[in-house]
Amino acid sequence: PGEPRPAPPARALLRRWWRTLGSAPGWQYPIRLTTCLAAAEAAGLLWPQPTTSWIAVTVVIVVRRRLDGAARRSIERAAGTAAGVVAGSAVLLWVPPSWLFVLLVAALAAVRPALKEYHYTLYATVMTPLVLLLMEGGARVAPATIGYRLADTAIGCVLALGLGYLPWVVRRERSVRAVVG
Repeated sequence: PGEPRPAPPARALLRRWWRTLGSAPGWQYPIRLTTCLAAAEAAGLLWPQPTTSWIAVTVVIVVRRRLDGAARRSIERAAGTAAGVVAGSAVLLWVPPSWLFVLLVAALAAVRPALKEYHYTLYATVMTPLVLLLMEGGARVAPATIGYRLADTAIGCVLALGLGYLPWVVRRERSVRAVVG
């Protein structure tokens, strides 16, 4: 009873995926994600700054296939990223020696898998400085860039909630009330 079930064969997964494309619910996630990504790109065009890709990255991370728990995930992502940017910025404003940089990256990468299962806010708190360190390669980063990353993450979370979650949940609740009611 406690043994994990083996993963289904790739052919079975492909057949299941193909069947879902024949129904409207099968297209819901791609429509939600595409809508949010289009809005992220529009936000990046309207607010030109060097790191607008973080808006789209946040959208992809926060918008999940299932609507259950999407609001909580968005809030946890925003809180974790804010904490991670603050922690990571201390390292990026002070450029550590190479050996310490490698040690920090290794430690963050080692802790990451356990935190993903344990607590998503802590996971985002660890992932953000890890990504920042890997992207910057130990180089000094301007404080403005850190502020942009925080703002981009907040914008991405708002888009994920506002376009990828709320309208779909309200629509689903209305259709359930119509069937029950």
